[in-house]
Amino acid sequence: MTLYNIDDLQEVVHDNEATRQREAIAASYIVDEAVDTMIERYQYLSVRPVVLSLSQQAERTRRHFVKRARNKLPELTDDQFRVVENLSHILVRKILRAPLRRTVEAANTPDEDRVVRELRNVFNLDIKE
Repeated sequence: MTLYNIDDLQEVVHDNEATRQREAIAASYIVDEAVDTMIERYQYLSVRPVVLSLSQQAERTRRHFVKRARNKLPELTDDQFRVVENLSHILVRKILRAPLRRTVEAANTPDEDRVVRELRNVFNLDIKE
């Protein structure tokens, strides 16, 4: 039989409080990260139409020129054509990376309208919102 006194119970309570406090701090970091992620996603929504429009336009253009290349180079093997296809994907992504990144960074800032307007003008985007 073990005998416990009030001091023993107080120590257990104190230890449990300390553990809960550490866990609460860890949980607050997790919540902060989740909130930051949600804010980033929400901010993206305001520029999503122009980002999608530019991405779709670039993909249509890429497919058009890949098809033309296929017709002009019928001697390419399937493996060689896959290289052309992959190269075209890489080029489109590289070319669009900076303007799309700048657009997303401008989301929900005073620059957003100007950046979106410039992107629409430069790439002649017709966006239905």
